[in-house]
Amino acid sequence: MAVGQWAFILPNWTLKMQAAPSIPHLRSIWPLPVYNDAMSVKKTTTSSRPPLSPRLRLSAHAKIVLRGRYLAKNTAGTIVETPPQLFWRVATDIAQAERRYPIAGRLPHAAQRWYDCMARLDFLHNSPTLMNAGRRLQQLSACFVLPVKDSLTSIYDSLKHQALIHQLGGGTGFSFRHVRPHNDRVASSSGVASGPISFMRLFNLSTDVIKQGGTWRGANMGILRIDHPDILDFIALKQTPTEMTNFNLSVGITDSFMQALARRRT
Repeated sequence: MAVGQWAFILPNWTLKMQAAPSIPHLRSIWPLPVYNDAMSVKKTTTSSRPPLSPRLRLSAHAKIVLRGRYLAKNTAGTIVETPPQLFWRVATDIAQAERRYPIAGRLPHAAQRWYDCMARLDFLHNSPTLMNAGRRLQQLSACFVLPVKDSLTSIYDSLKHQALIHQLGGGTGFSFRHVRPHNDRVASSSGVASGPISFMRLFNLSTDVIKQGGTWRGANMGILRIDHPDILDFIALKQTPTEMTNFNLSVGITDSFMQALARRRT
């Protein structure tokens, strides 16, 4: 449980620290590769090589996955990072939290301990941290909850943010409880509403488009409350294998529903 808490806390520390102009770049302590916003290497040095102990013992499959998704590439798509360098990049970035407690020698010691922990495979960060730590984007979080209100502006704002988050390796979750049901009247246009399921198909398609152009497959969670008029259609969506292939679907349960269930009332 403690490891899971650290995995959550440390990336958030790093995200907060990235905006502080007083914090020098990591190269002031360790000569590391410098990445631009397109995740490509602008400069590398041989001194960025991490310590060799403990040695990494990665399976052939693990190396294939690292090469395909995690190791840094230049603008030509050529891999310019080894697995030990990846772990060292992440370790030195996470260790920047020690700048809050400026004790001599503590920061490099923390980086070395964190590298050793990952090299032994005792602990590994989530995918966005492995991909983005030590780079200027600094997007280390894996999960984002985006609001979806009952307006086209809100829905398409969330669609845009979903695409940007998926591009950087994050996943997204949505509650569609506020979207009016299918065939409900829309006063502003004198028409009828499409309903939450039709908009969910739009989010699902956007995920397909983004994952075809990147290295990471986006994922979503869609939630609809049990008291929404479209709930039965929502529950039945996955009965069609081609529906919502990029979504996990969950029904939001209310207290009143559980109380009615306890009383055996419908």
